[in-house]
Amino acid sequence: SAGGMPEPPPPTPVAAPAPARSSVVTPSQTMRTVQPDYPQLAKTTRQAGVVVVEISINDRGDVTSARALSGPPLLRESAITAARKWKFKPAMRDGKPVGSTTTLGFNFKM
Repeated sequence: SAGGMPEPPPPTPVAAPAPARSSVVTPSQTMRTVQPDYPQLAKTTRQAGVVVVEISINDRGDVTSARALSGPPLLRESAITAARKWKFKPAMRDGKPVGSTTTLGFNFKM
């Protein structure tokens, strides 16, 4: 390359399209959402921000586990509690319900 500039890094590979023989997966759809309560201590100390919660959904669409990946510590428990109450139409693979994992973002604003 001219001018001594370093070569740009190659683009990050994107997931290749699945081969035609692979199973058809339909992602889970939200049936019921629950907004988290704003903890009083978090309000008092003016904690705000987005809490990202990773959830596992079973083949009945129930949330079986939830854990906060990021976000203000005072808001995490409230976000996890709300995420556990969500209800989903389960993900489908080849027409059969299957478990899945996804993330939810809860935005706490003052």
